[in-house]
Amino acid sequence: MPHPSVNISVRVALGFMALRLVLFFVNADFPYQEEVFLFLLFLGLIILSIYAVWPRNKIFLFKEDVLISLRITLVFSVAMVIFLLGYYEFVDTNAFPNYRDARIDLILEMNPDLTKKEILEKTSPAINLKVGSVLLMIVSVVLSFFYSIFFSALKRLIIK
Repeated sequence: MPHPSVNISVRVALGFMALRLVLFFVNADFPYQEEVFLFLLFLGLIILSIYAVWPRNKIFLFKEDVLISLRITLVFSVAMVIFLLGYYEFVDTNAFPNYRDARIDLILEMNPDLTKKEILEKTSPAINLKVGSVLLMIVSVVLSFFYSIFFSALKRLIIK
């Protein structure tokens, strides 16, 4: 298996998927669970990007390092976004409604003169699973590009 391999990003994605499913099925519910999981996903992007540009026997040009890192991080990003879309759509179906209700309660605390119905009319299209998935995909792709370029450049600064 040539290194860096896309199989590693698939294995890492499968590990995160298994972790998320295990946490759900054992009813592990701790504060900020979703936020911690997203943080771990973005940390996974960083680690995979570093893995992709890590010095090996063969010396790659800057462009090659960036493209290799992009391939690995984008496979991970796409796999995770598709998984999370399916997970919230079919497995944990209460997560997004609960998230929306918590945000609406926060808006109500900040603006007591509004009603819940008014807030729902204004925010309903903006707070849903598909919009969240698209935003997560955009953020993941942008971070994949950034980390691929950043760590490839950092490699050249450190190892001359």
